[in-house]
Amino acid sequence: MTKKIIDEKARKQLLAVFKTLKRPVTLMLFTQKHACRPCSEQEEILREVKDLSDKITLEVKDLVEDA
Repeated sequence: MTKKIIDEKARKQLLAVFKTLKRPVTLMLFTQKHACRPCSEQEEILREVKDLSDKITLEVKDLVEDA
């Protein structure tokens, strides 16, 4: 099991907020895997957020590979 970036207290707060979502939400991350060091951590955080609600989806677009 990998260590989560979002701690348990923040996770509970996010779950409470996400329960109020009325419609689906799409998070979009624009990245460059080979030129952006913090992008992998940002993607990991967004994946953790996405996993907290079935109303949240994540789209990752690589500015080079998807161009």
